Amino acid sequence: MVILALGLSLAWADLVEPGYVESCTPEVCGSRPSKVCNASWEGREECEAIEKLAGWKQACRTRGASVYSEVFCEGEAPPPAATVPASEPAPADPAPSATPSRCQMAGSTSSGLAWIGLLGLLRRRRS
Repeated sequence: MVILALGLSLAWADLVEPGYVESCTPEVCGSRPSKVCNASWEGREECEAIEKLAGWKQACRTRGASVYSEVFCEGEAPPPAATVPASEPAPADPAPSATPSRCQMAGSTSSGLAWIGLLGLLRRRRS
């Protein structure tokens, strides 16, 4: 039961609200060279290898709890004011699409199935 709850919380943390625009991109480094690495809850070996290189500093991290990316800039990292925190929502799209994207549909379907499974476990326990 605890494992199921943990899995649901990680999946929920990776969902983004409609209209969200990722602010952590290589553009935060400006004209300086940049490197992007992928990481997950399993580990961040690729990012650790970049951290060990002389002259590279982490500039930002993308949104995500179980899977995310990190951007590194050569030289000093940009000042915090140059990046927008990932938790800050992007401006709303003036004309949002009425049709949900495949990602939105997949997220709602898997969340719905998880809740049905959880309710089934609770019901079986009461019997």
